[in-house]
Amino acid sequence: MSVSFLHARPRVTPRLFTAVLALYLVWYALFFHGHLPFSLTALGEVVPGALPLDLRFHYPASDAITLLSTLGEDGRQAYRRVLMADAVYPVLFALVQVLANQLSVRALGRPGTLRTLVWLPAVPMLLDLLENAGLWWLLGHPQPPAAVAAVVSVVTTAKHVTSLLALATCGVLALWAAVARWRRFTSTRTGH
Repeated sequence: MSVSFLHARPRVTPRLFTAVLALYLVWYALFFHGHLPFSLTALGEVVPGALPLDLRFHYPASDAITLLSTLGEDGRQAYRRVLMADAVYPVLFALVQVLANQLSVRALGRPGTLRTLVWLPAVPMLLDLLENAGLWWLLGHPQPPAAVAAVVSVVTTAKHVTSLLALATCGVLALWAAVARWRRFTSTRTGH
């Protein structure tokens, strides 16, 4: 019996990318704008005006401690529900970017040269998950240490910076692939 299928590389198709993108967009809408127990809207209803720490680019440890102390038990539970949903969001966001990068790299015909860039979105995803774990820990302590809050803040900032880099890379690869395809298309039409 052959097990060669175990070594086969899955083929990323535009259809797969579109399906994952659609799933991501639905999750995005539910997570950021839905009126569900795990949405940011629900957190805003329990704690009006509270901007979750992970949506801020950076925050001092004192701001984190102040926010966490004003949440109350209902606010802490709402934030925990948001963090559980936020474990799904970065995975879907990274997957969309990785699939887009793979399609772009394949269109460029340079899989070896650009292979590392394909996986760049995994960095902010891992930082986001680490940030969520840190926030979960902070939520479990009525008087969290300022040092832990400061470390979580650094992780939050690193997540945002690497996320911007990953998005920019995805955009550049997609644009480069589109230009390359256009050039191939026009050269075959003109016979060059």
